[in-house]
Amino acid sequence: MNRYFIIILVFFSCNSFSQDYQKINKVINIPDSLTHVRELRIYKNHSISNGSEVFRIYHIKNNNWKIELYKFYDTVTPDETPAFTIEQLNSSINLNRLWLDVLETHVEFLPNISAIDYKLKFKTVYDSDTDDYGSTKKIAFTDGIGYIAFIRNYNKVNQFNFTNAESYLKYFPEVDELNSYSNLLNLIRDKFSIWK
Repeated sequence: MNRYFIIILVFFSCNSFSQDYQKINKVINIPDSLTHVRELRIYKNHSISNGSEVFRIYHIKNNNWKIELYKFYDTVTPDETPAFTIEQLNSSINLNRLWLDVLETHVEFLPNISAIDYKLKFKTVYDSDTDDYGSTKKIAFTDGIGYIAFIRNYNKVNQFNFTNAESYLKYFPEVDELNSYSNLLNLIRDKFSIWK
């Protein structure tokens, strides 16, 4: 008989935003589709907040890139209007090189974190005394930070979401996808001094 024990570190895992990214796009006035041939968007959401952030980097032409950080605030009451701020980010680094670093995180191929759920549990323990399987432990997080990423690199387009990837990484450092999610976020943090 299989016995499963679930270790719940927090009570709810939010894989989708409390605000729909299309609503955010409408308010901040950007298209839903990636219109630039090289573009990355990462939507960040704290699950217990009405605020979200959008990091956006895109290639305009030649060696010209734009880097933007939007902060979106959804309504709390019906009489409010959603609001946002925009910050133009600058960087002294070569952005063509940065783009290669982004691609090296495998962002073009990463799946949703739900697709790797089977990797996010501990090994089943076999109990030889009872000739039975012991327990399978799984960790779940009830609160945290969720992300939706959109990438376009010429004709290759990908979209994926991940929640609490860096928390899972502490328990499952061997999972490639968790490392890629984390490397992508660390690259953005380090190069643009945001989300630290």
